[in-house]
Amino acid sequence: MMSTVRYGFFLVSCLLVANFGHAASAKSDAVYKDIEFTRLSDRVWMHTSYKTVGKWGRVPANGLIVLGEERVTLVDTAWDNEQTEFILEWTQNKLKRDITHAVFTHAHSDKMGGVAALHKHNVQTWASALSNKLAPSHDLEPAKFELAFNAQNLSEDLSPFVVLYPGAGHTHDNIVVYLPAEKIIYGGCLIRPGNSISLGNTRDGDVLAWANTVETVADNFPDAKQVIPTHGAPGSRKLLSHTIDLAHKHNQKITETK
Repeated sequence: MMSTVRYGFFLVSCLLVANFGHAASAKSDAVYKDIEFTRLSDRVWMHTSYKTVGKWGRVPANGLIVLGEERVTLVDTAWDNEQTEFILEWTQNKLKRDITHAVFTHAHSDKMGGVAALHKHNVQTWASALSNKLAPSHDLEPAKFELAFNAQNLSEDLSPFVVLYPGAGHTHDNIVVYLPAEKIIYGGCLIRPGNSISLGNTRDGDVLAWANTVETVADNFPDAKQVIPTHGAPGSRKLLSHTIDLAHKHNQKITETK
């Protein structure tokens, strides 16, 4: 069972957490930011930060902390620099390691809002060339390094991680990260949570390509057992087919209204 450590403004005792599908025993041992840390495996933790976003309300955003032998990699920042600073501090204090590398899955604030905090601590940061190009237009700081993709749109710059650019979907620059040892796909905002009934924010996306893009993810990582979306609880490979179904339904509605 996944264990969750939750840091909140008013949490000071053990409680049960059930936010946006997150359900696990939770222990708060600090009063700080409203951030949760959920252990997915011996070396992988999921961080979840929150922000109130217009009509969407209080929105969770997931990322990963992956402990390697020689490096600790952050997959996506929290919403902002302050929250990301706390993730760095928590990792150092609780896991007794320093985050050394980071990779960002697209240029939105729930993925790259804390890049400046990482650079302040000399973390080596990576993103696609397109994400780095788009970042300033969203008032975001680009990563220091750009991922190189081969003819199959795969990058091994952060091996043993496998980074895939599967095509446009939630955004034109969205990438996914695969952890082969854990058989985990970190799908970011491209993958919708199991309780979602829509594609969510499609403003910068390509809804017509979305389903095919997720099929590309599924085809590239047939051994994956667990899938991590940005805005909800981890799930099985069913999250891939769920997202594909949502994309088809979305496009069908568009066709019917024409």
